[in-house]
Amino acid sequence: MSGSKRVPWIKRAPGNRKETEATLRGTIAGLKASLECLDLSLREGQSGNSSSNHLADLAQDVELRHDVASRRACIEVRPRSAQEALERIKAGTYGICGSCGQPVGMDRLEKEPSATRCVDCQAKMEGVQHGRRQ
Repeated sequence: MSGSKRVPWIKRAPGNRKETEATLRGTIAGLKASLECLDLSLREGQSGNSSSNHLADLAQDVELRHDVASRRACIEVRPRSAQEALERIKAGTYGICGSCGQPVGMDRLEKEPSATRCVDCQAKMEGVQHGRRQ
């Protein structure tokens, strides 16, 4: 469709804007709460084993730290992605693929509100196209 302007999903379905913003804000709040819980579990684990020199206690503490660090790394990125999606809504670019400029697609945005690429561009970015590696 040459010459036609791509309309972002949020502008084609303005009634969904508030719902999408609320979903993204809820995601941010929930993830921040998860991070706080992980930090609390780490602090409690440290205080519970800090006076022990028993090898099993020390190993359990190391395992807890590793588990918390891994979970934290996975979770930390998501609030930023949701915040960036809120910024794209305000800028009027939400729902536009950052790679090709085409609409991301309502189904994809409903499943992953912070998506920045359409399915095809995301697959290319991940090195997967039509079920096989490039």
